[in-house]
Amino acid sequence: MIRMVKHVFLLRACYMGRVLACATTARAQGSRKDDIVFNAQGRPMAGASVRVCMSAATGQPCTPLAQIYSDSAQTQALANPTSTDGLGNYNFYAALDVT
Repeated sequence: MIRMVKHVFLLRACYMGRVLACATTARAQGSRKDDIVFNAQGRPMAGASVRVCMSAATGQPCTPLAQIYSDSAQTQALANPTSTDGLGNYNFYAALDVT
């Protein structure tokens, strides 16, 4: 009985050690946005400029612009405004306080 209790305790200690080790390396993740820009005729618009603004932004065009990224870890910054591809597609990652 004592041997089994020690084994369970060691398993739990190893599990908690792994959880704590992972928690220290966790990083913030951005929210991904994917969309398509269409022109007045309903066709995808290649090369359209897309501005990404902070949630508190005002004005037309809006300011301040948000920092946007190409990866969920938010380590590879993108230019803002960004442009659509040849099929009108665009995507980016951003913090949750952008619109």
